[in-house]
Amino acid sequence: MSDMIETTVDILARHEQARIAREAEALAERMAYVNGLRALADYLETTTMNFKYEFGLRVDTWAYNEEDFAMQSRLLGGKRDKVLEGSYAITRRNFGPHFIDVNISRENVCERVQVGVKTIPAQEAKPARIEPEYEWQCEGFTVTK
Repeated sequence: MSDMIETTVDILARHEQARIAREAEALAERMAYVNGLRALADYLETTTMNFKYEFGLRVDTWAYNEEDFAMQSRLLGGKRDKVLEGSYAITRRNFGPHFIDVNISRENVCERVQVGVKTIPAQEAKPARIEPEYEWQCEGFTVTK
């Protein structure tokens, strides 16, 4: 019986060590990214090169379910906007010309509804046909303040 308890304790300890290692690795990756941004800012501040500053930097993160999307959107803090781009619903926080986007596939937070049909003209070796037309209705996805 005591062998089984020690084995269970050992297993739990290994799982805890693995979790700590994953968190340390994630922190190291984040710090490397942040330090790279600082180095870029230092360079842009001191360089004599003539850049055109037409676009800012975009940082993306991805959510795979509605709960994760809501949590990541809240963690952005500050003023956030809802954006619909392509097949994604996005919560965006601007930092001057730069922004961070929390992205999720629209199918996870929106409802695809048929709004009509369109006729596709016949093409060589393809007869005319009617296909459904769809739009995304995304009034329900919210940016939590």
